[in-house]
Amino acid sequence: MFQNLNEKIRQNVLYEKLKKVVLERSVNEDFYKELLKAKLYVKAKKQQDGNIKFELVNKGFLAFTSLDCLKKADQKQEDFLVADAKSLLKSIPENYSLVLNSGQNYGKVFLYNEIQDILTGRLRESATRKFEIKQKTNVQIGQPKEYPVALVEGLIEYLSREGDIDKAYLAWVKLENEKMPHAMVGIKFNQNAKIKYDELVPKLGEIAQKKIKKGDYVDFIEIGENLLGVTEYMVHKTKPFYDRQRDFKLGASS
Repeated sequence: MFQNLNEKIRQNVLYEKLKKVVLERSVNEDFYKELLKAKLYVKAKKQQDGNIKFELVNKGFLAFTSLDCLKKADQKQEDFLVADAKSLLKSIPENYSLVLNSGQNYGKVFLYNEIQDILTGRLRESATRKFEIKQKTNVQIGQPKEYPVALVEGLIEYLSREGDIDKAYLAWVKLENEKMPHAMVGIKFNQNAKIKYDELVPKLGEIAQKKIKKGDYVDFIEIGENLLGVTEYMVHKTKPFYDRQRDFKLGASS
């Protein structure tokens, strides 16, 4: 009984820390520490030969912080695997991703390079609370000295075929303890979009990983009505590199 109660408390703690990451659009050290200690509920089915077959969406493993979250996402889901989060992350192959709490109010997609940074501690070491634009901020936001043409062209090629995206923006973000900045791509959906954010990001992540250098990674962020931090910078200080209304031309900072 006490073991079940403790596990329930831990699940709630992980969910609340995930919620904080999503709402603040932040890299939160406490969340990653909690994640590596967690048990996740993974959509999977045991085959007759004893092997486990994972349910994937666009090369994304579907995992949930609790059984309640899994059931809310899919009430008919009967088959699942309770997995140690750290072991699960280690088992994810290159060019694959982890989709945490798909279809929930608060979820996150972890691309392969980000997963490696979590496992090695690189992402936690460079953690900060928020992405903000202030004079005395510990996060620098701007544009790259060398424009990532290969990355941008690869994303444009896909987005030009995807009818649900209105605009896409690029920012270069450097956290306080990072040696090098990394790319962040902002995605603005149109009002009639059929695809969901956590379904789109694994597709974009797969493209990005083929276009960036080994060891680099790309963050993706959804641009909604409330502009904060990075999204405010993208919309008001830059031009979109992809704009469905202007024939998908490359953009640059204004």
